[in-house]
Amino acid sequence: MKFRLIALGAAIASISSHALAGSPSFVDARAFAMGGVGVAAARPAAASFYNPALLAVKQKAKSDGFGLLLPSIYVAGTDQDELVDSIDDFDDDFLTPLEQAIDAVQEDLAVPRDPSASKAVAIARLDDVNDELVRIDEQKVLVDLGLGISIQFPSEELGVGAFISSAVNASLSLNYEDEAFLAQLRNEIDTANNASDISYEADQPA
Repeated sequence: MKFRLIALGAAIASISSHALAGSPSFVDARAFAMGGVGVAAARPAAASFYNPALLAVKQKAKSDGFGLLLPSIYVAGTDQDELVDSIDDFDDDFLTPLEQAIDAVQEDLAVPRDPSASKAVAIARLDDVNDELVRIDEQKVLVDLGLGISIQFPSEELGVGAFISSAVNASLSLNYEDEAFLAQLRNEIDTANNASDISYEADQPA
């Protein structure tokens, strides 16, 4: 059964080489864990990502003179629609019941015996599959990745630093394109007079 659930990913990467206060494209792992407060509280090694003026602030003795990030990495994901869980549960909750219902129709037709009840169940399961695919169609999972490398020499007299950072924002979504196929299968189940009238086979790939 070929459901073309296509995961479409788009990623845009940017490399930052400027040294300006404000919201950076990259988030230092420590500042990220603190809720992104790096503009005022970044450690010297991450100062260039947030606020170069921090290089001239008096530091603790162990932080004064040199700072290095090699590298700092962060990953953040957002799945507000719980799309990942929906995909994980799709086979057990929808495909397996549909396969079992269609098998029951084919068995009734092969005996033969009245398939009315099993057809009604199979059509209901097929409608459940279609409704779930429509529900999750174009839902998205957002993923942010960041990488930063820096070397800093903080000093109250002259602070110097060099850094490179990059951030990737990826959006993954599902694209449901099988409504016509499911409609055809629904009609085949409804009008089938023998098992061979149903083109679906349980061992087809999902």
